[in-house]
Amino acid sequence: MKRYDRVYIESTGISCILFNTSMGRSFVKSVGTDRILYGGGYPYLRLRQVIKNLNCIESSGLPRRDLESIFYENATYLLRDMGIDVENGGEIENKIN
Repeated sequence: MKRYDRVYIESTGISCILFNTSMGRSFVKSVGTDRILYGGGYPYLRLRQVIKNLNCIESSGLPRRDLESIFYENATYLLRDMGIDVENGGEIENKIN
């Protein structure tokens, strides 16, 4: 996955497996937390399940920097890459590729 610039994993429905099993942790280590996006799944998942998945990630023992990547930085990077100015309320920039 690392050789493809725009391939990411989104964690809806798999957070507890991905972050709290030995197989999941091995996968996270091989992929890197810079390629994982937090996915709450709301409104398709009930709020109770969303909170459980969030707690699974937070209690995984990952360093704070990795958690920040998963919860915020990776999504911010992708939005900026699409020309969305995250700091100014999501205004779309006129971007020419």
